[in-house]
Amino acid sequence: GLSYAYRKLMEWKERDQGLIERVSFLGGLVDAFKEGLHADVQIKATDGPARLAHRAVL
Repeated sequence: GLSYAYRKLMEWKERDQGLIERVSFLGGLVDAFKEGLHADVQIKATDGPARLAHRAVL
C-alpha cells in the first residue's frame, strides 16, 4: 500500500541523488579536459617511457 509506495519513492530519490553526484563529478572532469589543465602525475612503466596523467583520472 502506501508504505510500499513511500519506500519506493525514497529509494528512487536516493538513487537519483547518487546519479546527480556522479554526473556532476564527470562534468567537472570534462571541464578540466576542455580547459587543458596540466597533467600533475607521471606514471612510469618498468619497460617504457613515463606517461602524463591527471590525478582526478587515477
